[in-house]
Amino acid sequence: MQTPEIDLTEIKTIDQVIARAREELDPGVFTWAASDAGVEVTVARNAWALHALALIPRLMVDVTTVDINTSFLGCPCRSR
Repeated sequence: MQTPEIDLTEIKTIDQVIARAREELDPGVFTWAASDAGVEVTVARNAWALHALALIPRLMVDVTTVDINTSFLGCPCRSR
């Protein structure tokens, strides 16, 4: 099975990631992944983990050539 290509150029926030997942996933799978099954500890941990993701600038590195392109979930994302 081949993974379909997904355009991630317009996704910039965690809320947009969640909205896209809601569109792409089977409703049962999304509900399972997004639910807390009655225990909010998992939801809190997942929210913390998502918000803990951050870009950490690298200091004191050679900047004669700068490439700010990156990838998200294995898909290349170009800067504008």
